[in-house]
Amino acid sequence: MLDGYLDRFEIFEMDNGSSLSFQVLPLGAIQILFQLRHSVYHSTSFTNGWEKRPKAFLAGPYNLGYSMAVDPGVKIFSLKFLPGRYQNFFPNPIDQFKNLIVPLEDVWGPSGQILTDKVFNASCHKERCKIVEQFLVRRFLDLEYSPIELAVQSLIRDKGMGRVKRLAEVSNLSPAQFRKRFTKEIGLSPKEFQRIIRIGAVHNHYCQFPTLSLTQLAYTFRYYDQSHFIHDFRSITGQSPMNYYS
Repeated sequence: MLDGYLDRFEIFEMDNGSSLSFQVLPLGAIQILFQLRHSVYHSTSFTNGWEKRPKAFLAGPYNLGYSMAVDPGVKIFSLKFLPGRYQNFFPNPIDQFKNLIVPLEDVWGPSGQILTDKVFNASCHKERCKIVEQFLVRRFLDLEYSPIELAVQSLIRDKGMGRVKRLAEVSNLSPAQFRKRFTKEIGLSPKEFQRIIRIGAVHNHYCQFPTLSLTQLAYTFRYYDQSHFIHDFRSITGQSPMNYYS
């Protein structure tokens, strides 16, 4: 039943060697994370320095990248919703979650704490996935089809290179109506979401072909010029592409 709503479940686990810090790009979607073992910290442009994350929370959507630091032996269980498909499960307007970390009991009340306890007491990854799926199925809201879904799919398919103005026209909405509905349902403005998808595609492409020059990257992803590319990249990561990949 949740096909088409959930992107993936993941387990992130480290050995007991040493701590690790790294940069994280925004995904343009909401995640739920369970810190199963040890602590995780993050530092973002919208927090006051390094903060310890709660053991179970809803995250995002974020419009900026951030830094993470994890203790040795850490273990994280998480699930990512597909962009635009999470409003079927949450009682709150999605744009209220932007750039926030919200404990699950603040989202679903006592049921959020019960979910957390069950996930932490589960014996394996498969059991955790089943627990979360059953929880979400019970809270599924059968909403009417939204034209914003098609716009989101188009932006992802085109790797953020499509024209937002054209998407508003195809959605049969005025530019103002389109921006308002998109922000309410996705949690990010159309331009923010487009930029996140595009820079994410740039990053994945560069990881596959690390010998590419910045000029080649900009050309591949249809930037007008290199300065436009650097501006977009910096707006997501806080750094120029050269500094980020060094």
